[in-house]
Amino acid sequence: MRIIATAVRASAGRDSHRHHANNRKKTEMITAVTEFAVAAPAQGAFEDNFTASMRATLTDVPGLRNARLLRPRKGTHGY
Repeated sequence: MRIIATAVRASAGRDSHRHHANNRKKTEMITAVTEFAVAAPAQGAFEDNFTASMRATLTDVPGLRNARLLRPRKGTHGY
């Protein structure tokens, strides 16, 4: 497992008019990216287990908008 980026903060929206900025709630979004190296024969089991784990543990996390498991590009093993 290799962590590529953690706690990357970005504004969840932009205010186009300065006079409206004080009336809007400021929000931030945090993106975390982790890479897993998985041998080709084990990829199917890894996807099944990881997806089941995400569904079981992440559904009650406050503020979590989504979690995705991205498949490796052709010829690579990194999820």
